[in-house]
Amino acid sequence: MSETSIPSPSTNTPMQIAAAFRRAGWVGLWLQSIFAIIPVLILLFVLLFRGHLGQGNPIGAILSYACLLVLLFTIYWSFRYTQVAKQLEDPERRPHKSAVFRCVWIGIAANTIGAVCALLVNLGQVGQMLFTVLSLPPGASTMTTPLQGSAVFNRGPAITALQIVGLQASAIIIAAELAGIAVALWLLYYLTPRSRTDTVSRS
Repeated sequence: MSETSIPSPSTNTPMQIAAAFRRAGWVGLWLQSIFAIIPVLILLFVLLFRGHLGQGNPIGAILSYACLLVLLFTIYWSFRYTQVAKQLEDPERRPHKSAVFRCVWIGIAANTIGAVCALLVNLGQVGQMLFTVLSLPPGASTMTTPLQGSAVFNRGPAITALQIVGLQASAIIIAAELAGIAVALWLLYYLTPRSRTDTVSRS
């Protein structure tokens, strides 16, 4: 008995690829849109009621705006996948294979940039809060108003609820961008030709 392996390429038709782009596009669009609700509401609250963002940290403010702008772009790019699906279904408008791959790679790059940007914001917020905590004397029981006659001395800004919510918002943006990366990688895997090895036994 001997065995021989016959490789057979696994390819998908344009209609199958179009269906995959449509499903992935709508999944990515809804997931990222749901994730984006909290960060956008926080930004609106800060701008309307605080009048500024960052509280003396312009780099953090710029990165926060950049994160939201990239997130909005990646939400649009998820919708772009559904438009590519329509083009694939139309033989007269069907894009070239390289254009389809480029669309997916742009999605991967944009989501990666957004995730890295949100991670930097998250690390900056954690570092700021850690500095606030470490600036308090050992054994301090409060960060704002000490008890009468107490020797507790507040040497730094208090950790506010808005800072905690901002920390959560940046974590949510990271989750949204990771969802976008997962969708784009699945499309890339679906587009990449694969080989299936069928083992045939013969005497």
